[in-house]
Amino acid sequence: MGKVYHNVNQELVRAMIRIYKPNGLDWMSYQITNHNILTFHHIIKKEQAGRSSLENGALLTQHAHRHLNMLETRDYGLYLEWTALFQDINRHHGPITEQNRKYSQELKKYTQKVLYRK
Repeated sequence: MGKVYHNVNQELVRAMIRIYKPNGLDWMSYQITNHNILTFHHIIKKEQAGRSSLENGALLTQHAHRHLNMLETRDYGLYLEWTALFQDINRHHGPITEQNRKYSQELKKYTQKVLYRK
């Protein structure tokens, strides 16, 4: 048998699913599917000494994660608003609140306008 690689981020995603119970949507209100799976987003980047930990993570689908990375270079202020939302969700340490879901949906609309010039 070959080497088995231990992926901390995959373990964190599984733990976060148990804690936050995403119910079909990630933290940016993107639908979770077999073709758009959940990933671990470092709120504070690894390059900036951000740890791979529950407190520094956000549950994003691959599509949302890609959009967030694009947004960082196009509208840093909006990127920081997402970061603040992720930190607030983490503070609740449970399923996303209705208030945070609504805010996520609003931020998603603005994000799509920035990325697609709608």
